[in-house]
Amino acid sequence: VDLAGSERADATGATGDRLKEGSAINQSLSTLGNVISALAERAQGKSNVLIPYRDSVLTKLLHNALGGNSRTIMIAAISPAAINYDETLSTLRYSDRAKQIQNKAVVNESPTDKLIRELKEENARLLSLLQKGGLNEDMKERLAFNQQELQEMEVAWEQRLAEARTQWEKEVASIGGGQLATRLTKEPYLKNINEDPQLSGVIKHVIEVGRTVVGRAQSAAGKTARKGENVILLSGLSIHDEHALFVRKGNKVSVSPVKNCQVVVNGKAILTERELQDEDRIALAPSHLYVFVAAASERKSSGRIIDYEFVQTELATAQGLVSDGEAGRSPELQKIREDLVSLLPMISEANAIADELKKNVHMDLFVKSGASHDLADRSKKVMVRVSDGETRFVWAWSKAKFINRKFLMQELYEKYLNGEDVTIDRDKDPFWDPPEDYFLGSVYIYLQSLAYQIDIDEIMSITNYQGCEEGMLQVGVFPCDGKGQPLKEDQFVAQPEELLDTRMDFLIRIPYARGVKWLQDDPSRGVICKYKFYTDSKKRMTKAVFRTMNPEFNYNKQFTIKAVSDNFLTYLSDCALVIEVWGKQGDGVSVRSVPGLPATAAAASSAPSTASTTTPGDERIMDALMVEADWKREQKRLLDEIERLKQDNLFLSVEKGALEKEVSRTTLRDTSATLRTTDSNGGDLYAPLLTAVNQFISHDRDLRQRATKGDKDVRKRCDAQQSDANRIALEASKLVSTLREAVGKR
Repeated sequence: VDLAGSERADATGATGDRLKEGSAINQSLSTLGNVISALAERAQGKSNVLIPYRDSVLTKLLHNALGGNSRTIMIAAISPAAINYDETLSTLRYSDRAKQIQNKAVVNESPTDKLIRELKEENARLLSLLQKGGLNEDMKERLAFNQQELQEMEVAWEQRLAEARTQWEKEVASIGGGQLATRLTKEPYLKNINEDPQLSGVIKHVIEVGRTVVGRAQSAAGKTARKGENVILLSGLSIHDEHALFVRKGNKVSVSPVKNCQVVVNGKAILTERELQDEDRIALAPSHLYVFVAAASERKSSGRIIDYEFVQTELATAQGLVSDGEAGRSPELQKIREDLVSLLPMISEANAIADELKKNVHMDLFVKSGASHDLADRSKKVMVRVSDGETRFVWAWSKAKFINRKFLMQELYEKYLNGEDVTIDRDKDPFWDPPEDYFLGSVYIYLQSLAYQIDIDEIMSITNYQGCEEGMLQVGVFPCDGKGQPLKEDQFVAQPEELLDTRMDFLIRIPYARGVKWLQDDPSRGVICKYKFYTDSKKRMTKAVFRTMNPEFNYNKQFTIKAVSDNFLTYLSDCALVIEVWGKQGDGVSVRSVPGLPATAAAASSAPSTASTTTPGDERIMDALMVEADWKREQKRLLDEIERLKQDNLFLSVEKGALEKEVSRTTLRDTSATLRTTDSNGGDLYAPLLTAVNQFISHDRDLRQRATKGDKDVRKRCDAQQSDANRIALEASKLVSTLREAVGKR
């Protein structure tokens, strides 16, 4: 058993479900500590010590391991860090108490097995003595008697096993009024499909001629069935008193749901009678899956392996969660498919528990796409949509949160089956969460036109995670002057590079939304828009609008870029402005009458959420940070340019030194050549060399002039760049000081 460690809420910062889970862990560990302490006291000789096994589920499960017929090893993990001193000391005390527990474990063994083992041990001892020649006549007779007794017992055991197997076969064969094995080869029947392959095909129901009613075993299904009808009794979630009806006429079998009960054939729910074909898959409930085997004359084997995964994939495909072409595309899509297929039966079970407990809550699966929030985010993950039919609240749960809640739902359902009271407060109800904003969809505004000073003004579709339309949103992006007045039509630029190092102003407008389905489902709901622009660290928001089918946001925000940089032009060219539309929960009027819920809870849900709201002060800080980021990028570019010019200057200095050395060597050669000025023919031996030296000196003079001029130009450019860099650094320092003062006042 791998026990969870104690949870420190202050250290982990856990909230919500994680906080509740940590509290439950600490409570279970505390109860376990009490049990260990009580067992340690009893081991020391104290009598009348009550062991509180029943105080928690954990100690119930560990009853036999702690104080029963078992040998238990406990391994305690401790930390050498000084910050974990208290936890380490507590763990060592825990372990010290556990060491004091003493169990007397005895191997469980049946009397027959014990007798056979003892006889074998005695025979082995006698045989060893026989080999050593130490047996007398009495021991030899005893050995022969033991061997005969052992053979008789083994024969008796095999005979009893064979008789039990024969009796079981007779009982199974008596089902249906005849030999089951023979009937299964000729008549139509249902065989079960289980998550465990070893348990699939174990249960078989022969469809009798006439009517066969499927109903709940614990109810009056058999009593209410009319005379002459056959009954298949099932138990479990979502099985009604009379759930489905099978009708067999000859070798033809049809199935139909009783009233509004759920019957699914080949992944699709049926509402009327349907004739079954060989290898049809039938789902009567989340835990009752069958495959129909037709009569011998109607059987046509397709060669398909119809197992649990096949049926769940078929159900997921019928609901549009996966498609046949998704398998093998990529590891990420394969993982999404596996999550959907594995969660689908859990969703069905959770919905069935909600129906049994009359919670009026429905859950379904959807895939969350990261591109709906950021086009560069290609991640996907499976989420669970939870809808409360009473309050009209909607939540989006992660996979981990849903699995955690499902275990709590099962625990609550077990209490319900045991007849216990399942009325609990909202904060402990696994079907409930506080109201929170719900993501509806996104609108994508490509900003490339803005780089040419051309405005954008469109009514765009709000698309959700599945790409379906949730409504329409009017969005505009307009170039303007410093006072917010739109630019004239002839003020566009032919190339975005013309905007470099110039000031740029533009407006983002979100006037209204139309036809939002979220508002149509519950008029008391609201809607709000959120977005991030360029260097924003938080999402900017419009105002939240409630109780209207046509929300008017009237949102206007002016942005100013004091000096357009290459990075900003790249942002306009390659990125898009993603405007997220979020739904605000309604007032949940019906929750006012629910016991245990404060009267202000419903009203609080209609108020704008302040958990992550961007205040005007936040927007001013983000605007200032956007300007500062531009200045810092420009400063870095200038410093890089200065560094490059310094490298060029160094290279020219090295080249100049090399030329000076070459001139010196040439002068020395010229001096030595003066000792011999005529050749063997009487010609001037020095003339060709003099010509070459004059050419070299002329070339050297040109190079010196170029080097000197280049050095002056480089120094001049370096000085200018350094002056600009100093000026930018001074302005940036002033801007940071202003920012800090603004933050301090805020």
